[in-house]
Amino acid sequence: MKPEQEIFSPEYWQQNAERLLYSASALIEKLRIIQDDKELEADLFKWSSNIRSLLETNYMLLGYATENSIKGYSIFKYALSNELSERGDFKYLLNCVWRVKNGHDTIGIAGNAGLALTEKEKELLVKLQEHSLWKGRYHIPNSHQDILDTIKPGEKDSYKVEERLMVSELVGRIGLKIRK
Repeated sequence: MKPEQEIFSPEYWQQNAERLLYSASALIEKLRIIQDDKELEADLFKWSSNIRSLLETNYMLLGYATENSIKGYSIFKYALSNELSERGDFKYLLNCVWRVKNGHDTIGIAGNAGLALTEKEKELLVKLQEHSLWKGRYHIPNSHQDILDTIKPGEKDSYKVEERLMVSELVGRIGLKIRK
């Protein structure tokens, strides 16, 4: 498939989402090894730092997976009633297909495509977007409010098995819609 075709392929976006989920799962397997490493645990700072880095990167990958899946679904829905441009680029996707200002706005893209999300899924998408934009990549946030929020850690700093399962379920559910 040519690159200009891949950009409009819902299946390609979904496959990429599934690859990202696989990579996120591999990090969890590594996390289990580190958690059981009694020698490394003796250096509590290094041990906890390694665990935190894997969790933050895991959530970044989960964020990218949901983003790719939702974008693929949006392209799928758009193509049902619209002709796709011959010239494929992200600007066209952003403005015409996803209809958002920020390409990481998964809730906006999902809403514009008519993808129903539960309140819990929306809350999780907000958390994952934070990891996609900065928390999984940089040591500090990119906005003043986010800097203030990091001083007061809270619920957004937790990492839950249920959330990883919710991402797998959401990506799987979207994949079924795309592939029906």
